[in-house]
Order: sequence, then structure tokens, then C-alpha cells
Amino acid sequence: MAATAQGSRLTAQQRQLQLALRALTVRDVIAVWRLLDPTALGSTWPGVETALARIVSARRTQSALLAARYISAFRAAELGGGTAPVVPESPVDSAALRTSLAVTGPATIERLARTQTPAVAGRTAMTRVVGAVTRHVLDGGRAMLTDTIRADRQALGWARSASGSACAFCAMLAGRGPVYRSERTSQFRSHDNCGCGIEPVYSRDAAWPAGSERHREQWDAATSGLSGAKALNAYRASLPG
Repeated sequence: MAATAQGSRLTAQQRQLQLALRALTVRDVIAVWRLLDPTALGSTWPGVETALARIVSARRTQSALLAARYISAFRAAELGGGTAPVVPESPVDSAALRTSLAVTGPATIERLARTQTPAVAGRTAMTRVVGAVTRHVLDGGRAMLTDTIRADRQALGWARSASGSACAFCAMLAGRGPVYRSERTSQFRSHDNCGCGIEPVYSRDAAWPAGSERHREQWDAATSGLSGAKALNAYRASLPG
């Protein structure tokens, strides 16, 4: 959460840079997907999977680099100077990535091909693979921020920065405000196609990220007297669209 106007500007800039990186990643995935034959997964999927893993590795490094530059500048703006103890990049979990790609890719095609043409099944799978790939890519920047915040004695924690069109899950988490280092829930939770970001917290008096207080107000209004799944369902129903 930013206590300075410069900090807020840096957060907005960081969000735009990460979303631009996601757009480039989508372009990469679409280019590689042309190599896949949905009627010959056994012979074409291994090469596509390898290419997708390389895309994730390269773009994830870029996401982490953007995050490292952001938190260094943000910390200096919020504290008036100093250097953030930026930690090494967190590598992607190769097993988790392979599982994500297998489930969203070939498994989706095989399931949908029972009732749809291979071409239609392939296009649907590509959309789902895009969501998985971009999550793993942007998680590079998110991990860089949460790891650096945990290593920084002057950082109190972080807050989720969600867009105005965030899904119910992300909006709910953003509406909870800051997550402090002492809390067990200090890990950032993302999902496929997630576009949420992180804003470090250096002051308990800092303003919440743009939109988070609105998410909190809407949550309180929609879930009065409810908890758990019932609260989430009521909140989901209150969202437009």
C-alpha cells in the first residue's frame, strides 16, 4: 500500500508493464500452438510442451526483473531512500508447469474431441493453455515481490492490487487489504488468467491499492451475516455480469 503519490504511480506502472508482458506471452503461445496437430497429439505435443516451457522460463525471468526494479523504486519512494534486499528469482516448479500444460492442453482436447471437431477442441485448449502459461509467467514477479518483502525488515507486508473487473475470488482477497508478514496466509494465491498484482506495505497508515476499499465495501454489503461458501456465492452474485 502506497503512502506517497510516487508509490501509487509506480504501482500503476508496474501493473501496466506486467500486463504488457502477459500480452507478449499470449503472442508467443499462439505462435507455438500452430505447431500442434490436435489429431496427432502423441507426435506433436512433446515439441509444443517443450517450447511452452521455454516461453515460461524466459518470460518469467522478465516478470521477476520488472518486479525487482519496481520494489526498489517503490521502497525508495516510500521510505525516502535505501535499497530493497531483492532476493534471487524463484524458478518455476517444473512438475507443476507440466501438469498445468497437460491438463489445459492435450487432456482438454481429448475430452472435448468426443463432442466437438478437433479444430474447435484445439482452439479451446489453446485459450486454457494461455491462462496457465501467463499465470506461471506472472507468478515470477509475484514471487519476487513476496520473497523480497519477507526478507525486508522494514516491510510490513503487502496488499493485493486487483482490477475493477477482477473475479469474485480475487476481489474478495483484494478487499481484505494488507497481508502482514506474521500472518500464515502470506503466500500470494493466483489462478489461470489472473492479472492481480502486489503492492508492498511500509506504513500501516498507507492507502489501500486503488479499488481494494471498494471491493471491501461491496463484500461487506453482500455478505452481511454470511460466511464461508455462502458468503463467497453471495458476493459473486452481487458482481456485475
